[in-house]
Amino acid sequence: MSNHQTSPKDMSDKQLMKSLLMQAAFALLPLEKWGKIFRSRKVDECIRKYKQDQDFIWMKLYAFTVWFTTLREFLALRERRKSLLNELEKRRIPDLGIEIKLSHLDDKFCDILSLFTKEEQIHLNDRRLQLVHGYLSIFEHEDKITCKWFDSSAHSTRKACVCREEYRDIQNRFSGEQAYCNLFLKLDPSKEMNELARYYLNDFNMKHVKEIGQQWGIMR
Repeated sequence: MSNHQTSPKDMSDKQLMKSLLMQAAFALLPLEKWGKIFRSRKVDECIRKYKQDQDFIWMKLYAFTVWFTTLREFLALRERRKSLLNELEKRRIPDLGIEIKLSHLDDKFCDILSLFTKEEQIHLNDRRLQLVHGYLSIFEHEDKITCKWFDSSAHSTRKACVCREEYRDIQNRFSGEQAYCNLFLKLDPSKEMNELARYYLNDFNMKHVKEIGQQWGIMR
């Protein structure tokens, strides 16, 4: 999502709704694409068939890791989302249910992030950086490293300044294969992930986003 954002009051009605639908897609598309891998029965069948084949196991872990950070990134858009919805309300424009759907999605993302400690979230974020961008040494020469994480007690995202030694310790603590697998097992199977999957399948997915977009003339 762009950091250069137009004020909601300067946006047209259609631009307001388009921005909200973009937030929805920002949350739903990663779940649609990566969830098919880390929750795939076909992948699980391959793991069983090939006797815990490491390639399939790592494929699930990598998909989970890339997807996981998108939850916190979606929550970071709360204030923007609120200002867009407030502007729609001021203009007395029906939002076609997008507010309540995004709110439920926000709640379910919070429930999942609450399963993981600050240190676990910091590690998964680092894993994601390594997977997407390759080996990074950007933190090697910094005394303090700023890390974003979701604080379940405050129900919001926070920033933590971690010294270089502590950051390395966190990465080493979860670097082993079993420790990495254990992080994934906190998510799947879990009640929170099952509830998100049901919500996605039955109540809010890209099909619903497209239907709202079509009513507004934003999507075909």
